[in-house]
Amino acid sequence: MLPSTLIRRHKHSLSIYFSSQSNYCFTNFSQEILSSFSYRIKSLFTTLPTVEPVTFPLKVILHEFPGGAEAFELFVQYCYSFGNFQITPLNILTLFCAGSFMETSETNLTNFREYLESIQTWSWFDLVTGLKQCQETFPLSETLGLFEKVTGAILEKVAFSNDTTPMDASPDSSMYRFSCDTKSTISTKNGTNSRNWWFEDLLFLKPEILERVVRIMVLHKFDHGITARFLFYYIKSGLSCLTIEEKKFAIEATIGLLDSLNRESLSCRGLFGILSVSAPLKINISHRDKLEAMIGCKIYQATLDNLLIPAPAGSGSLYDVNLVSRFLCYFSKSIMCEVIPRLKKVGSLMDLYLAEVAPDPALKPAKFAELTSALPPLARDCHDSLYRAIDIFFQSFVNY
Repeated sequence: MLPSTLIRRHKHSLSIYFSSQSNYCFTNFSQEILSSFSYRIKSLFTTLPTVEPVTFPLKVILHEFPGGAEAFELFVQYCYSFGNFQITPLNILTLFCAGSFMETSETNLTNFREYLESIQTWSWFDLVTGLKQCQETFPLSETLGLFEKVTGAILEKVAFSNDTTPMDASPDSSMYRFSCDTKSTISTKNGTNSRNWWFEDLLFLKPEILERVVRIMVLHKFDHGITARFLFYYIKSGLSCLTIEEKKFAIEATIGLLDSLNRESLSCRGLFGILSVSAPLKINISHRDKLEAMIGCKIYQATLDNLLIPAPAGSGSLYDVNLVSRFLCYFSKSIMCEVIPRLKKVGSLMDLYLAEVAPDPALKPAKFAELTSALPPLARDCHDSLYRAIDIFFQSFVNY
């Protein structure tokens, strides 16, 4: 399918339609004006028949126009102003993508590029709006290098504001609010100056765009701890409006991204949160294994409640001891001799866990024995708690 299709329909005017937005139609556009700013439109008329008379208006169907009808309307305003159009941070990215798609002159594109050279001076609101426009015009915005440019500027703003209070923020942010006239900060919620102040402003990101943003964060060596907290926040707060498949993609993408970060930057609580959300979605096995491995490496930070995970439906068991067994396996592979305190923390945690699951009538002796011997002797200074758990198991086993 061609990007633009010209259909002869019935004095040099055009009607513009969008293949992806059937309800949008723009009529009575000047062929001469649009052609002077768009080689894509101009080239259509070079293919018109010269023998048969051409009747106007002509119907032009634009396929996959970046940003849709709203972006095209912006480009038309630029054309009808004969280039004397006020370019601002709030329209430049959409205008750039629309102009590139419509094959406007290199002079116009150069003007757009020159305007973007000041992107480091944009406000936070302007940058977030720009990222939204990049999402709406994706993937062309990525091809043109605009997406990475805007994301990089956002990361610079965040990195700078980690040590200073942000000068401005999104109107919808829960921490910072704009004055309607000046877009300047007038208050901060509870006076908070958190390193996570920007998380809520980026919840609009679609999962596939989120993945690209975070990969740029990693490429720019952005702080792994903050990156991980942003991903945990997105999974906790940003999935409600997504479809089941979108949620699944978002979780799998997040697991892959977390796996690329330094393990020390990951929160055990956050990982268990992802485990809980992913449970009903049947994520890919490879991603499930990665998540379990990350949790296993951080299990010394877990609580008993974290480990008391209900067993899969139909198993007959109360708790998913197989999952905990896999956590311990991953932990044993990752533990080093210099982190004995972590080993002892896991030993104490497992004694509590064993005592809790021991009364489960569906717990097999072999599985219970596997759990009791999963850690090396160094994990326990004293075995009294382990013996109590074993005693509980034997009493329950005999009774049943």
